Amino acid sequence: MPSSTPRMLAAAALALFLVSLGLAVVLGLSGGGGDAVGPPVATRNRTTTASAPKPPVKPKPAPFVKLTAVGAFDPEGDGRERNEEAGLAVDGRADTAWRTEHYTHFFKSGVGLVLDMGRRARVEGVLVSSPTPGSTAEIRLGESPQGPFRVVSAKRPLTLGTSFPVSRQAGRYVVVWVVGMPDDSAAEVAEVRVRART
Repeated sequence: MPSSTPRMLAAAALALFLVSLGLAVVLGLSGGGGDAVGPPVATRNRTTTASAPKPPVKPKPAPFVKLTAVGAFDPEGDGRERNEEAGLAVDGRADTAWRTEHYTHFFKSGVGLVLDMGRRARVEGVLVSSPTPGSTAEIRLGESPQGPFRVVSAKRPLTLGTSFPVSRQAGRYVVVWVVGMPDDSAAEVAEVRVRART
């Protein structure tokens, strides 16, 4: 065997070694030759449902306050309007009522029933029950039983259950102010209830 053969074999072996080494490095860098990596596992898509917004919490209505009848308010008359019956509008009975005088034609801008809440409070609503239809009223508030009183509600017809919303107006004295009634009649107020916060 010629002397060059061992050199050729050594060179071939070295070349093979270098190729194998290079291949091993390439496979190692690309992740080959390590732990077998299986096919990607399909995962279920998680549908994240955003929690529905909670509805706004409605505040509880103000409690009913205790009312004491003061009397009638009749600035365009003799100052009285069946004052002795004023307490019947807050006695808790639907079969009793405060009545205005009988008018052939109601000529006044109004006549009212004054009620005392006992202390200054923020009124949120007034409920008025009247057994005689046809009259119209509004709610007024003041700091003195003699007035002045300011309007705090819209005018509404009086029925067996008329609700007067009030936009949190403060005062102590509540007036059911009758502004109209049919001819040859009288207005009646059987019960008044006031929701207010002190």
